[in-house]
Amino acid sequence: MEYSRKVWWLSLLLLSACDTSQGDEKLVQGAESECEDIFTIHDDLIIRTKESLENKAVFLDSFMADQTVTCLETCCATDGCDTAVFSESGDAHASRNCYLFGCQGRCSFTVHSGYLIMIKRDPGDLTPLPTEPDPSGQ
Repeated sequence: MEYSRKVWWLSLLLLSACDTSQGDEKLVQGAESECEDIFTIHDDLIIRTKESLENKAVFLDSFMADQTVTCLETCCATDGCDTAVFSESGDAHASRNCYLFGCQGRCSFTVHSGYLIMIKRDPGDLTPLPTEPDPSGQ
């Protein structure tokens, strides 16, 4: 799928309106101890996808996860992943409910019920994101 279609799809799925830092922070329960120690959950937040990608955050993957822990552990095992979004909507027709991002401080968030954001506590520990070539050639 080409990049612009990914942006459109993710923007549609993760519709957002404004930045916020609200949300209840807590440890992820049931995750492998190495993940549980470095990620926290923020309830009722989503990523402002279009704005975050424009800020050079990287969309890494999306898939159907059976539970929050699966989404978190996949992010933990994915190079460059420091943020996972999990939809708790339980929509039987949804094809994806876990979205993985490499934010490294570049993502914006907004309030949206039914979603969880799992953020790595120290993004400096991540493998650096690949740099994109400058389109102007400079």
